[in-house]
Amino acid sequence: MTTAARVSGYLAAAMATGLAIAHLSIYTVGWLNSPETPLSAYLVGGVAISAAALGFALGALMLVRRPSSWRKTSLTLCWTAAVLLSAQALLIAVAEPALLIRIAGPGPWSLIGGPAFAVAAWRSRQVKAPR
Repeated sequence: MTTAARVSGYLAAAMATGLAIAHLSIYTVGWLNSPETPLSAYLVGGVAISAAALGFALGALMLVRRPSSWRKTSLTLCWTAAVLLSAQALLIAVAEPALLIRIAGPGPWSLIGGPAFAVAAWRSRQVKAPR
């Protein structure tokens, strides 16, 4: 695996982990401060989204650390994360560009993470899985 694939994979994993932590923290504080919000809304909107982001981070790490095992799953996770995070960054740029630089928002995590996932997946295609 090339150095660019490793660096972009680690960067993608870090961005997805940062997004998961920021997202869960903000949703938890909001849920605790809003007693009328049902637990199900918190679990779906906060915990599930954060778990998905951590799953994407795990996919990037599996692609970088163990390119031969679970290769197709890792690539699928990385390409899915690349599309979702890049689309999110594009939508944020169109709707409210100021959120792109706000750490507490999804902007910087998506703006850097989306392309990092794409580069990691694209650059790792050179690695052939052993038979």
